[in-house]
Amino acid sequence: MYSDLNDFLADLDTRKLLSRVSEPVSPDLEIARRGRSRVQAAGGRPRPALRETTGYDIPVAANTYGSNERMCLALV
Repeated sequence: MYSDLNDFLADLDTRKLLSRVSEPVSPDLEIARRGRSRVQAAGGRPRPALRETTGYDIPVAANTYGSNERMCLALV
């Protein structure tokens, strides 16, 4: 069991199930647009991503529970 979301993301990173996106994106619609394009490019199931956002110090985790494998890991 994970103690928090950071613990879960660290495990995904260890399992190579997390991608980190370094270029900042706008939280106003751009995160959703980029997430959708990743879904289409990956055939429907991209890896979750941590994205830096413009104007904020905290990254955004997107598509964290977007596969059966990651959902099962989260529920253990």
